[in-house]
Amino acid sequence: MNLFVGGLAVGAVYALLAIGVVLVYRASGVVNFAQGEVMMISAYTYVFASQYFQSPALQIAFALCAGVLGGLLCFAVAHLLLPTSTKIAQVIGTLGLLILLQAGARYAFTDVPLRAEVWIFGDTDMKILGASVPMNSVMILVVTTLAAAALFFWQGS
Repeated sequence: MNLFVGGLAVGAVYALLAIGVVLVYRASGVVNFAQGEVMMISAYTYVFASQYFQSPALQIAFALCAGVLGGLLCFAVAHLLLPTSTKIAQVIGTLGLLILLQAGARYAFTDVPLRAEVWIFGDTDMKILGASVPMNSVMILVVTTLAAAALFFWQGS
C-alpha cells in the first residue's frame, strides 16, 4: 500500500505538471518544453528558502515567486525574443531554454539530490488498509484531484 500511494503521489505531481503544460498551450498556442525546468527552479528555491527561513509561508512565497519568474523567462523567450517567428521556432526556443536550465542546474548543483523538508504535516503518517502512508502524499493526491476537477468543471462551462 505504501508503494501504491507513493506511486500515485509521484504520478499526481506529473499530472499537475501536465495540467500546467496544457494551460500554457491553450493560453499561448506554444508548447512550453521548459515547463518542468520552471518547476525545478521552484523546487530548488523552496529547498534553499527552507534553509534560511523558518516560516513555511515565506518558503512557499519564495518558491512561487521563482516559478513566476521562470514562467516570465519562458514567455520572454517565446514571445519577446521571437515575436514574429513561427510557432515551431517559439517551441524550439523553449526547448533551448530547457537545455540551458538543465545544464545550469547540473553545473550549479551537480547530480546530488537535495532533500526538501516537509512542513505541512511534517513526517506524520496516516493508516490506510494497515499501511502507514505519509500525509504529504495524501495531500498531493487531494490537491491534484481538486485542480483536475476544477479545470474539468471550468472547461465544461
